[in-house]
Amino acid sequence: MTFHDVPDSPDVGKDDAPPYFGRDAVAYRRAGYYVIPVDPGTKRPDQRGWPIHARNLTVKQVAEWSIDPCTAKYGIGVLALATPAIDIDVRHPEAADEIDAAAERILGPAPVRIGAWPKRLRVYSGPEDMPYTSVGECAFPGDDTAAKGYKWHNVEVLSGGGKQFVAAAIHPGTGKPYQWPSGDLLAWPHDRLTAITAEMVEAFLAEVRVILARHGAVSKGGRSAITSGGDRRTSVTGNNVGLSRVAEALAHVPNDADYHDWVRYAYALKGAFGEDGFDLWRDWSERSDKYDADYTETTWAGLKPRGAAGGVTCATILRDARRNGWVGSPEPDFPAPTMTADEAAADLRAALAPFFAAVPEHAARRQAALVAARTGDSGESDDDYGLVSGLADKLFDRPQDTDIPRWGAKVGAGIGKTEVAIRLALDLVADHPDILIAIMVPTHRLSDGIAARINAMAGKPVAAIWRGAEREDPENPGRRMCPNEEAAEVLRRAGGGRDALCVKGKGMKRVYCPFHPDHPSKPIAPCGYRRQESQVASIWIFAHAALTSPPPKVFKREGRDPFDVVIIDESPWLGMTGGVERPYGLTLDELKRGPKFDLGRKSTRINGKLVALSEAEREAARKAAEDAYRRYASLAAAIAEAATHGRLSREAFEAAGITATMAAEARKLALNAKHDLDSVIRPGMTKDEVDKATAQWADNNRRSVACARFWAGVVHLMDHAEPEACYLVRGTIPVGGVAVEGVRIRWREDIRPAWLAAPILHLDATMNPHLAEAFLPGFLVVAEAEAIAPHARRIQVYDSAVAYRKIAPGKKVTGKDAVTAANNAERSGLLLEIEAAALAAEGKRGLAIMPQDTEAHLAGIGMATPKTLTDPARMGATDVTHFGDFTGVDDWRDVAKVWTVSRPMVPVRVAEDIASVLFGRLPVPVEGDRYLRAEVVALGRGGSGRPMTADYHPDADAEAIRWQITDAPLIQAEARARSVRRTAANPVEIVIMTNVPLPIEIDEWVTWDSVINGVDPVGLMLARGLVPSNWAGVAGVCKELFGEAADPADAARQWFRDHPEIKEQLDSVRSWLISANIGETPIRDSYRRTTDIRTFTEYRYQTAGKRKGATILVDAERYPTAAAVAAAVTVWAGALAVCEPVRAKCNYMAMVALGDGRVQLSGDADMLHEWLSRPGFDQTIVAAVSAAQSSADLTG
Repeated sequence: MTFHDVPDSPDVGKDDAPPYFGRDAVAYRRAGYYVIPVDPGTKRPDQRGWPIHARNLTVKQVAEWSIDPCTAKYGIGVLALATPAIDIDVRHPEAADEIDAAAERILGPAPVRIGAWPKRLRVYSGPEDMPYTSVGECAFPGDDTAAKGYKWHNVEVLSGGGKQFVAAAIHPGTGKPYQWPSGDLLAWPHDRLTAITAEMVEAFLAEVRVILARHGAVSKGGRSAITSGGDRRTSVTGNNVGLSRVAEALAHVPNDADYHDWVRYAYALKGAFGEDGFDLWRDWSERSDKYDADYTETTWAGLKPRGAAGGVTCATILRDARRNGWVGSPEPDFPAPTMTADEAAADLRAALAPFFAAVPEHAARRQAALVAARTGDSGESDDDYGLVSGLADKLFDRPQDTDIPRWGAKVGAGIGKTEVAIRLALDLVADHPDILIAIMVPTHRLSDGIAARINAMAGKPVAAIWRGAEREDPENPGRRMCPNEEAAEVLRRAGGGRDALCVKGKGMKRVYCPFHPDHPSKPIAPCGYRRQESQVASIWIFAHAALTSPPPKVFKREGRDPFDVVIIDESPWLGMTGGVERPYGLTLDELKRGPKFDLGRKSTRINGKLVALSEAEREAARKAAEDAYRRYASLAAAIAEAATHGRLSREAFEAAGITATMAAEARKLALNAKHDLDSVIRPGMTKDEVDKATAQWADNNRRSVACARFWAGVVHLMDHAEPEACYLVRGTIPVGGVAVEGVRIRWREDIRPAWLAAPILHLDATMNPHLAEAFLPGFLVVAEAEAIAPHARRIQVYDSAVAYRKIAPGKKVTGKDAVTAANNAERSGLLLEIEAAALAAEGKRGLAIMPQDTEAHLAGIGMATPKTLTDPARMGATDVTHFGDFTGVDDWRDVAKVWTVSRPMVPVRVAEDIASVLFGRLPVPVEGDRYLRAEVVALGRGGSGRPMTADYHPDADAEAIRWQITDAPLIQAEARARSVRRTAANPVEIVIMTNVPLPIEIDEWVTWDSVINGVDPVGLMLARGLVPSNWAGVAGVCKELFGEAADPADAARQWFRDHPEIKEQLDSVRSWLISANIGETPIRDSYRRTTDIRTFTEYRYQTAGKRKGATILVDAERYPTAAAVAAAVTVWAGALAVCEPVRAKCNYMAMVALGDGRVQLSGDADMLHEWLSRPGFDQTIVAAVSAAQSSADLTG
């Protein structure tokens, strides 16, 4: 609705104003509004304490006021208590129109009041405690903000008992009556107003900020309007400031205030900290010459603050302190943890205990209801195992039963959320053996570990794993749970269910698959999928994917739900979409043709069973099919003609005369055209046999399901307020490698009703409640906890996001970016190589997490090996994995160091697309292809902060997707090391190579250049166990650093000349490894970690055909023989004529190792004794070597 043509009204003087209050006030009060007289010619009530008066006025009192000659001529004001009003105080016409349209779309229809166009006000209903909020004052380009009387623009949400708006009066600026184009407020009794919530208001204001920024608005403080309130900061605008921070600030505020300001500070401190604030106020008061201890205490005791007093909060104290020179550290946007992991786990147990305690009663109520209704079946059909999954009749009517408990716990990794839940679950099944619990985990590979933990904690087998038919059979390695899974997959793609391949018939006519455990031949290696049905357990472990299918039939219980509790560990929501990652849809020709309607159908399926049709029924079905086809073809043709590229629009469908009812009918017709394949399938058919039997119907059934999904998307579009489709996009469809015009179809996979019937507990360290609530109606977060990690040191890059184009060479990175990405990937690989070698030297291991393309690149050039958790040879080494491949994995709790390289990122448009699919509404898009940037303060150790900038999307739905894909994996990556459970004996260091602000305490902030350029030749040589004595050798070992130069040896020489401090380190390392003489330059700790533990031996080598040779120090463990050394040196030196150990010297550190009994050293005994007799050697070492020699460890 627009109001550009609001009828003009004559000017009305103050004294000529109609008697609004006398005429209509009683009617407004009876309509449910709290009214108050407004002084003529103003917007304000002419009475002190008007909020209290307004809410207490009865109809009788209003009537008495209305007949008072003085009051009768007043205007009518309405208290915003339970009647929030959106005040669009914006004079920019286009911006005001867009904001009004956003309110209509997000908040719903409402009566609109106009005073001075284009400003307007919309009226809704809402909770009484809804807080007042606004986007903040701003100005548009061209505004003269310095002009006298300039009024800033704003969009406010007038709400609560302290705000009011004018309903009927003369506008003081225009001199004309306020207009209500859709009928005045009396036409909208309060109980007919659209109800809104604080969350809806937040989403609306987020879009308002986008609109304002798009039109160039800047806040009063000079920033873009989009950041004045739309970022993720918890603004320090009220009493949300820490006590220590306020104390620091207050020390900078001189106490020369008058009584009024003195008391206002007391109100602020008491309102924020209660009695804890008294000491601060008293100490500050003592600095005044007027201080009186008794009077100060009496004054404090008499204060009863209710929010801010006169607008003063602790933020005001901070502002005054800054005016007096206080700088202070920035306040982090993330709270610092205070509890230990054990304390957090205890709190979590207390929070979750009521959930498990209520399960038996809930199960009994559900059982009674099911028995009474005689509905023990879940309502799911066999067909749900086929292509129709996700196409329930009420596809978009999400389950709304909020009486079923659906709780969430957002608890940091390492605290033990899964273990707490398991122990409570074990207590429950111990007391109630009939209770069945399902635990959903991210992947099948995590199931074994969870089941083993549960059974170990119970001391007996109580948990079992339900494996999908396609998974490997643990009792028959190399074979799937269903040995005939390839045939079942072909049948599934053709639109059939696997049951027909397993068993058919009844009694003596029952036929089994040869692998079925009940087959008369009793197979030696029966089907694992059917074998698992015989397991007995109280707790069952499933993969997340099971949530979108009905529970297996073996779990159906007469008069009971399949499970009494469902525990969802980690968040599965992003995986519950279809057609998003891989294009799926219909060509325009397929849409027009539709599926093939069965005109000669002889049977129909009723309640999952095939029932034969009589001749009359067959004839009626044939005619109905013919009619259906004509109607379907007509609708499909209209759709194809109306559609244009991009999201399909409601306007185009309406122009084609298509309604939601018509689309719903077309959807049913499409589903009815799906051919039932049971009649052509027999148990045990092979893949080729199934393919041949279903060939004539496979494509038709695929089109049937795709058409049904298409029409379901049309139903959603026509039934909802969105102007464009969330699930349907006109574009091209890949067909046989060729792009063909069509419609791409997307959909959301919901949790099946049989799972939702049970109480649900959702556990996740990176839970996004907004996203979880979209799938779990009535979802309630009952616990949030983070724990301190005193024995973890975290280092983070602060000046670069280290985007994929900067570090992950792949198909999507081209040109100069590809070269940069490859170089940075290789340098990061070298850095990890150096660090991993140092860890391995100490018998420790690490974990490196990076983009998949980075991992693949490093593996391709031989610099890294993908992790293999089951490979014993890799224990003690550094594992390499990529984002998306470690969720829930608990195999790295002992690593000494973790590196997280880069971060995942979802493009803006993709985030918006995923949001539209998961939430069923279109997010407010941002301009361009980049996220907005917000100023945030990252969390440092001890509550300190560092200002940074961060990406964000102003739409709550799209931001939830962005956060889940970008921020959440970084938190999960850091958590792999279980840092909150570390002790002084096993500390961990975590390096985060991206500047995404995270809710974890950072100990040190570094630049990206300092990290990526931290690779030095000395560290690399030590990591590789090769320290040459000449520049050609240095260049050869460090080929990645110098190999591309025209003269690598000269390049190495020049590098060390430019870095004299590293040259000194190289000399000291060589001297130390040869003779234990450190020299004048102490060796860096990072080098000593390797040199103090590894044994280096000196070798002499000479390239064939050359007169001059060289020496090299080699790691004796990695290169134990002359042949191994020669193979390594030949790589850069060419074929060797000589390669032998230098017998005249012996490594001092080797002798230390020998003395400790760690290694045995063979050498010339006489030379060894001659060397040991030199002055300065520690005689204990000499004795140790002599003892070792006498015990035959040394031979001449």
